[in-house]
Amino acid sequence: MDNRKNSFEFFGYDYMVDTDFRVWLIEVNSSPSMDMGTPTTAYLVQKVLADLPKVILDYPKARNQKKCDTGGFTCIYRAGFEVGRPQGVNVNSLICEGTALKPPKRAKKAPAQPPKPVTKPV
Repeated sequence: MDNRKNSFEFFGYDYMVDTDFRVWLIEVNSSPSMDMGTPTTAYLVQKVLADLPKVILDYPKARNQKKCDTGGFTCIYRAGFEVGRPQGVNVNSLICEGTALKPPKRAKKAPAQPPKPVTKPV
């Protein structure tokens, strides 16, 4: 999608919360699934579809944005500028840096035992 005025993209963020209540971002989806396969996702997708027009249509034109109904959405950050899309990314210039991981040493296996003879009572 071209970076056009009055257009938007909807991203899906997958995260988890650990036992110490730290939030971990797992991935960001540029085309999130709007599947309603479970009761939880059905509830969430219906809420998103009902609240999204409030954010993209009503909020920008609201006289008092602080009091504007945005449903379940909350603005957590407002940049002072518009972030443009990167143009002409050169794949040849991508660099992957890091340290190679070494597989753990495996314990030596015990020698195989010969099968025990099976005897049947006569």
